[in-house]
Amino acid sequence: DGGSTWSPIHYLQELKGPVCQASITTFGGATFFSGPDSSDRRERLTVKRSDDSARSWPRKLLLDAGVCLRTAVLRAPASPPLRL
Repeated sequence: DGGSTWSPIHYLQELKGPVCQASITTFGGATFFSGPDSSDRRERLTVKRSDDSARSWPRKLLLDAGVCLRTAVLRAPASPPLRL
C-alpha cells in the first residue's frame, strides 16, 4: 500500500545513533535493536531489548566500546537464549 497504513514516523531518543546501519528484529516475544549507542560517533556497539512492542528500551548490553561500522541481529537455529 506504499506505506499508507504506517503510523506517523517519530524519533526515539533511546535509539540514538549517527546515520549508519543498525538492525532490529523480533523473536521470542521481545524486540532487539543493535547499533551504536552514541549520538555522533560509530562506537559503543550495543544490543537493546524491548518487551512492549518497541515502545521502550529499558534493557541494554554493551558488546564493544570501540568502533562499530555495521551490525545485524538474528537468531541462529541452535543458539542459546540472549539474556538481557
